[in-house]
Amino acid sequence: MGRFYDSMLKNCKSVGLLNPKRILLGISLILMFEIGTLDKVFAESKIERARAAVGQYIRAGEFEKADKLLIKLIAAGDAPSNYLRALLIVKKRLGGTQDEIKRHLCVASEQGYSRANTLLEKLDVRCDVLADDKTETDPKPRNENQITVKQPEIATKWLKAAPKAGYGIYSGGSGVAINANGMFITNHHVIDGCSLPTVVYQQLRGKAKVLMASEPLDMALLQVDAPTPNFAKFDQADYALGEALYAAGYPLSPSLGDDLKFSQGILMSARDDERGLISNGFLVTDLTIGNGSSGGPVLSEDGLLRGLVSRVWIIGEALEGLENSRMSENLTGVVSGLEILKQLRSFDKQIPQVYEGARQPLRSREIARLAETVTVKIECITYD
Repeated sequence: MGRFYDSMLKNCKSVGLLNPKRILLGISLILMFEIGTLDKVFAESKIERARAAVGQYIRAGEFEKADKLLIKLIAAGDAPSNYLRALLIVKKRLGGTQDEIKRHLCVASEQGYSRANTLLEKLDVRCDVLADDKTETDPKPRNENQITVKQPEIATKWLKAAPKAGYGIYSGGSGVAINANGMFITNHHVIDGCSLPTVVYQQLRGKAKVLMASEPLDMALLQVDAPTPNFAKFDQADYALGEALYAAGYPLSPSLGDDLKFSQGILMSARDDERGLISNGFLVTDLTIGNGSSGGPVLSEDGLLRGLVSRVWIIGEALEGLENSRMSENLTGVVSGLEILKQLRSFDKQIPQVYEGARQPLRSREIARLAETVTVKIECITYD
């Protein structure tokens, strides 16, 4: 640096530039350039050291330290950290991790990280190409927002809300996103006694808080500190006898596989008040459901939220011993969407989203694809 300044002084003398003000200005510009370059070098060096430290933590089995450092890297917009995060999941996460691994690696691949592509090939995983999978009659999720969590910035926020590694899953059910701010509803009995509830939304898991719950109505409101661009809007129209209904959820998982299950049925009674064996706030349907479907959405033919799957009534057992009782069919009880709306509005009017546009009946395949974007798994985890 000394030789540089000597050379500069000689040049200045030769052209008559030894004006003190000009010299100070020149030195200031040089120092600004040098400091800016050093800051950049230090920043890049810090990221490199952090990446190396994550690898060392993983190899040493110190997964919690690696997890915290990875979150910081992701928050700083460091794309390779998504790949390292996936490595951590491969090493440590329990239960249902394959979808999470795929999602994180696909995000890293989209961001141009070549080593993520290498691992995808080794795992024989193909990332979904949503554009190629669409039909001309692609469903409209009634939320005017077709963004999915496949976008890196959304996935990153979900990663920040993820539980730390090393947990186990001991119970769960289904649920549905109801606005863009990480709000979900499910059954009360799904989260009853659950100290650490989590939500799996489009294959990303986040820790959830229970904001409100109603045991009589068998519903609960949860929130994850992450965005939910795809969500179901409520239908506030009166119920009609015989209207078509569609249920979505994750029954008997993993016995029947971890994929979403979908069924079609009808509304067998237009009433949701108390009558006979039926409690206030419940609808009677013939929808086919199973263990794990609880809390899943029940949608109308317009793709709007009509209620939540709640329970199965075994009519033969309920009527046993009564004269002339030969009915043996099982019926599905659904929590009334209109009653849920009342509860949510009394808690916070801004939470529920109600559809007020023109009605457009959808085909069952379109409703199923809509359900795939808004239905979630609710899982209780433990570190015991």
